[in-house]
Amino acid sequence: MTPPIEISPAMLERCRLLWDQLVPQHIRGPLPFVRVDADNPDEIASFWEVADSGDEWDDLSRGLFYAELLVHRAKTVRGNFDPFRMIHEVTLAIARKGNPGPIERGFLARIAMLAQVASLN
Repeated sequence: MTPPIEISPAMLERCRLLWDQLVPQHIRGPLPFVRVDADNPDEIASFWEVADSGDEWDDLSRGLFYAELLVHRAKTVRGNFDPFRMIHEVTLAIARKGNPGPIERGFLARIAMLAQVASLN
C-alpha cells in the first residue's frame, strides 16, 4: 500500500519553484503530460504520458504542478476545450495506466484536495 502524501510547506515551496520554472514553457502550449499525435497535431495520442525522474519529492511536486496547470487551463481556456472532459480523460488515463508513481500520486492528491475544497462551497 502506498503511504499517504503529506503536503508540507516545503513541498508547496518546491511546487512553487517548479511552477515558476515550467509555467513559461507550458502556459500557452500543450499540457506537458499530454502527447499529441505527430501526424495530426489537433488529435491527442495520450492524455497521460509521464516518466518519473527517480526523485520522489520532485516527482510528487511535478504531479501537484500538473494538476494545478490542468485546473488553471480549465478555468482560462475557451473555445473547443472542454475542461471537464479533459480532467475526466486525464484521471481515466492514470487509472488505466495502473501502478501510480509519485507524479500520479501528486496529481491525484491535488485534484482530490481541490474537489474537497469545492465541495465546501
